[in-house]
Amino acid sequence: MKAVVKTRPEPGFVEVMDVPIPQIKPDEVLVKIHASGVCGTDILLADWRYTGRRPVNPPIILGHEGSGEIVEVGANVKHLKVGDRVGMEALIGCGHCHFCKKGYMNLCPNWNHLGIDFDGTFAEYIAFPAVGIHVLPNSITYDEAAFLEPISIVAHALENNPITVGDTVAIVGPGPLGLFSIQAARAAGAARIIVVGTSSDQKRLEIAKELGADYCLSNGDTDAFQTVKELTNGIGADVILEAGGTGRSIEQAIAMASGLGQVFLMGFGTESTINPLTQIVRQDLTVKGVVGSRPIHYETVNRWLENKTIRLDHMVTHTFGFDEAHKAFELLKCKEAGKVLFKTDL
Repeated sequence: MKAVVKTRPEPGFVEVMDVPIPQIKPDEVLVKIHASGVCGTDILLADWRYTGRRPVNPPIILGHEGSGEIVEVGANVKHLKVGDRVGMEALIGCGHCHFCKKGYMNLCPNWNHLGIDFDGTFAEYIAFPAVGIHVLPNSITYDEAAFLEPISIVAHALENNPITVGDTVAIVGPGPLGLFSIQAARAAGAARIIVVGTSSDQKRLEIAKELGADYCLSNGDTDAFQTVKELTNGIGADVILEAGGTGRSIEQAIAMASGLGQVFLMGFGTESTINPLTQIVRQDLTVKGVVGSRPIHYETVNRWLENKTIRLDHMVTHTFGFDEAHKAFELLKCKEAGKVLFKTDL
C-alpha cells in the first residue's frame, strides 16, 4: 500500500513509499482510509521540530486525522463490523491508570498518539484499536469525518458552555483550530467574533471572514490586544480561544481579556512563559489549558457535523493524493492553505 513515511530522525526525509498492509491484532480493526487531514504537528515532525512527551522513533507513517471504512475486524471486537464508516481518535490511553479509569484518557501519562507513537492515517490502510473507533452517522461524509480530531479539541474547550449569549469572543491564531472555533463560538451564542492573526496570515484571515468573523486583525505579532480593547470600548473580550501556541499569542490572549474573562489555551507549540501574571490576578481571569480530547468530544463533533453547526465550506482549500505530500506540506508551511486534505481515490 502507499504511505507517507517519516524515515529518519532529522529534518526532511519524508517519503511516499510502498509498505505492507498491516496485520491486525485481536482488539483492532483494519480501516481502509478514504480521507486524512494534514495538521501542523505533521509539519513539525517533517521538519524534526516536534517536541512531545517522548521521542518519536522513525520510520513511522504520519497523520492523525482520518476517516475510512472497516474492512476487517479482530477476533475480540464485537461492537464493530466490516463496512462500518468510521473516524478515529488520536489519543489512546493505557486503560489502567488513574485518569483512564476516570474517563480522562487525554491525561493518561502513557497514552499512545496516532501518527506519533504508532503508524498514522497517511496510508491506504491502518490497523487501529477498536476502543478508539467512532461509527459515523450516514449524513457525514468521509471528508468531514477526517476532521473529527481537531474539531474535538474545540468541543473540549467549549464543553462547559463558557460562552454566554451576547459575548465577545476573540480567537487568537487563524489556523484550523481557530477557524473551526469561529463556527462553534457563533453557534454557542457569541454576538461578536474577533480573529487575531499575524502579518503572514492574510490567506487564513480571509477564510476567517468568509466563515463569519466580524473583525480580522493581522497585528497579532505587535499590539492586537490594544485593538481588541478599542473594538470593545476598553472592556476586552469575554472569552478568548488561544490557538496560536506561541509565547506571544498567549500573552496577547491574556492581555485582551475583559475582567472576569475566560482564556482557553488550545495552541500546542514550544514551551512558553506567561508574563502578565498580574493581569490574571487583577482582572480575575480564568485561564484553562485544553489538551487533546475525550471520546465524548468526538460524539459532540459527530452531532455538530450532522446538523451543520460546523461546515467545511471555505475550510478545505486544497486536496491531494499521497503522491503530492511534499506540495501539501509546503502550502501549509507558507500559510497559503486553510485545511489540506489527502484523499486515497486521487
